[in-house]
Amino acid sequence: IHVNGWFGDHDKLKMCQKFIEEELKIKWENKDQSCAFIGDSPNDEPMFGAFKNSVGVANIKNFSDSLKHPPKFVTEKFCSEGFCELAELLITS
Repeated sequence: IHVNGWFGDHDKLKMCQKFIEEELKIKWENKDQSCAFIGDSPNDEPMFGAFKNSVGVANIKNFSDSLKHPPKFVTEKFCSEGFCELAELLITS
């Protein structure tokens, strides 16, 4: 079990954009040429909507009716095995 908390105007999408631009030196509008996002829960919905290459692990299916921006691809496997499934796909492609 974990708890996420913060003070201020921060969210996953804003901080991801900052990281991609400042640390990876990739312009945000060019991110889809070299970046993908993988997530597993409804709090990842803004990221699914922002990335052309968005992936949800299989447990996201439990929330599919409530997502306005679902991932473009969903793994067959659940939880960490879904993350590994994507990694294997990327390595072997």
